[in-house]
Amino acid sequence: MKLKVGNICSLYDKTKQAFYKKIISSEKKVDHSEILNLVKRIRAKQPKIGGRKLFKIIDRVYKQELNMGRDKFFELLRDAKLLVEKKRSFVRTTNSKHPFYKHKNKIKDLQITHRNQVWVSDITYLETMNGFVYLSLLTDLFSRKIVGYHLAKTLQVEGSIKALLTYPSLVTMLYLLTISTWPAFY
Repeated sequence: MKLKVGNICSLYDKTKQAFYKKIISSEKKVDHSEILNLVKRIRAKQPKIGGRKLFKIIDRVYKQELNMGRDKFFELLRDAKLLVEKKRSFVRTTNSKHPFYKHKNKIKDLQITHRNQVWVSDITYLETMNGFVYLSLLTDLFSRKIVGYHLAKTLQVEGSIKALLTYPSLVTMLYLLTISTWPAFY
């Protein structure tokens, strides 16, 4: 009795296409050890060379032997644990273990319901060709809009004060407050 492929496939609830695809893929099994050895030799000389450059080099030199696309090449490197991990550049700018007094968070449980109720400030640094500059930002916590800023060459307190003074209403309010309480300053 001669069995037909279709009958056998229906017993296993598979299609004929799946059967033949499996046969073809098992015949195509290629030994990638030669490519992996080549990658290891290149990495011995250049340990940090990336996958894309490796693919270009191997594709250019061994065109017939590579016989795979970039994504398949990356999958091969990943399976062999030969991908170079990206090093994230991270600069720690906050030191929370300093000996100075740490103020309590007075707005922790405060319901912010309108603009100009709470402002928060932050200082960040920017690297330029001439060194670092320091950006002081004043942000309205409700609207998340920057209401004041100042760029300074140093971390002196004047930068933060000038960021405060860039908010026009605040300048007017401080001026009026100063005039109305003028005798109190003597």
